[in-house]
Amino acid sequence: MNKIDVVALGAASLDVVVQVPRLPGYDEKVFGRMLGQLPGGTMPNFACALSKLGANVGWTGSVGGDQGGQLILDDFKKQGVDVSEVRIVEGESTGLAIVLVDPTGERAIVVIPMKAPPKALDEGQRHYISRAKVLYTAPYDLESFLDAAQCARDSGTLVAVDIEDTCEVDSSHLETLFGLIDIAILNKYGLGKVKRQAEALTGHAVEDIVGYLLSLGPRLVAVTLGADGCMLATSEQRMEARGVKVDVVDTTGAGDCFNSALVFGFLNGWDLSTMGTFANAAAAMSIRKYGARTGQPTFDDVIKFASEHGLSFRV
Repeated sequence: MNKIDVVALGAASLDVVVQVPRLPGYDEKVFGRMLGQLPGGTMPNFACALSKLGANVGWTGSVGGDQGGQLILDDFKKQGVDVSEVRIVEGESTGLAIVLVDPTGERAIVVIPMKAPPKALDEGQRHYISRAKVLYTAPYDLESFLDAAQCARDSGTLVAVDIEDTCEVDSSHLETLFGLIDIAILNKYGLGKVKRQAEALTGHAVEDIVGYLLSLGPRLVAVTLGADGCMLATSEQRMEARGVKVDVVDTTGAGDCFNSALVFGFLNGWDLSTMGTFANAAAAMSIRKYGARTGQPTFDDVIKFASEHGLSFRV
C-alpha cells in the first residue's frame, strides 16, 4: 500500500449549530436559531481541511452505529478522506457538540462525547498509522495519546499535536509528552495551560515557554494568536506572521483549518514565513461561513486570497 500523508486520530461529532444574539451567561436564557446539524470534531475537521488543500489524508476513530455516524462517514467520503480504519460502534450514539454562535462570529461549544468509545488501538489502526508520514492527534487522554505517539515513533511516522485547554497536560509528564512530539501547535488556552504547569521552569514571556518546549524535543512549535496571527519557532529560527482581517461569520474550526495548512506547509518543506502566512490565510478564509467545514479553502483558493490581500510567500 502507498504511504498516506497524514492520519488524523480522534473523536468525531455531529455539530448542532445555533445562532444566538449573544453567548448566554450564568442563569440566562436566550432564543436561538437553528443553523443546521453538521459533521464536526477537531481531528475530523483537520482531516477534511487538509484533504481539500490536496494532501492524502485518512481519519481513524469511532462513530456510533446511528444516523449521525453515517452522516459523518458520508461527509468524509465526499471530502476525499480515507475511512478504511474507522470503527463503527453499534448500539452507541455518535458524539454531539452544541455550538452557539453570536453575531460577531465568536462561539461557545458544549461537547457530549460517545459514552464508551474504544480507547485502545487495534492492529489495523497501528498498521494504518505506520503507513503515514504524519500522525495528527491531541492528548485528551494521556494514556491513549502516549500509546498512539509511541506507535508512530516506532514506525518512523512524525507526530503533530494540537494542544488546547481540554488536553491532559500536567507538570509530571511534560517531558514525556513533548519528547514524543515533532510538531506542537498550541492555541492561547493550550499555551496558558502549559505555562501554568511549567511555571517554575520558564519565564512569563511566550518566547520563554516556546524555548522550553523546543528543548524537550519538537522540531516545530506553533502558537496561534487568533486575529493577531501566529508565532512559529524552531531551534534555529522564530518568526511571527500577522493575521488577516475578514468579515467574521463563525470562528468554529478556524484552528483546525490553520493546523491543516501548517502541516501541509511542513510536508512540502516550506520555510516558517511561508507556512505561517499560508496558514493564517487559510484560517481567515474558513471563518467567513457558518460551520467548521463549509468555509475550508482549496490550495488555489488560498493562493488567490493571499494575492488579493497583499500577502507574499513562495510555495
